[in-house]
Amino acid sequence: MTIQGFCEFLTDNEYCNKDIFLPFIEDTEYEKVLKVSLSQLHALYAYLGAPSVSTQHGVKGEGHNNVCFIAEDSTRNPIVYMYEFFQLLCAEDINLTDFQNFYYDYVSEIKSINLTYLKPAKTYKAHEGEYLQYAQYIKNKYKDNKYFLFCQQKYYDKYLGNPNSTNAKDCFKSTKIQGILWAYKLFYVGCSRAKENLVIVIDENKIAPFRKEFIKRMTAIGFDVNGI
Repeated sequence: MTIQGFCEFLTDNEYCNKDIFLPFIEDTEYEKVLKVSLSQLHALYAYLGAPSVSTQHGVKGEGHNNVCFIAEDSTRNPIVYMYEFFQLLCAEDINLTDFQNFYYDYVSEIKSINLTYLKPAKTYKAHEGEYLQYAQYIKNKYKDNKYFLFCQQKYYDKYLGNPNSTNAKDCFKSTKIQGILWAYKLFYVGCSRAKENLVIVIDENKIAPFRKEFIKRMTAIGFDVNGI
């Protein structure tokens, strides 16, 4: 079924008002779009949920002589873990391409397992063996991956050491990886906008656990560190 066929089905069966779709159906500008099949639209939607390639070829946006980058976390969409990114930056030599490749691969692995049994605790118990086996497989696959070790290993260790549905839910997630990766991209884009002077404002309380490492890393990059 095409997009147009689906729109007509909705209006013919009185699920939607015809006036909603009429402007698009009558406009020749949307002719090619309306002929696209729903299966293609669904494939695009699924791909955008977990893309396997990055379209980031460079920094988009206007440059400025002076840029002030205020480092903050965000628990809203998009999730950004800026200070966890700083901690990773201080602990490892990281690369955006490698990090993205790991993220896409990890998300693909997580999507391949049926996680519906994790929600009701009763159904989880019957499938615990499968989840434990899969958790061990994931841990073994990424045992030498710096991004997995930093972002996820503690959740897998916790689940394998104390199996239950709550620990399993924490295990099979990509939220933390995504939040740190988004922080990496924002930091990269924000800093790349500066033509002459770049100032990064941070909350020193949030870098307290790795303060010395942070100062050393920022200094090595070329920053003058003041006030911490």
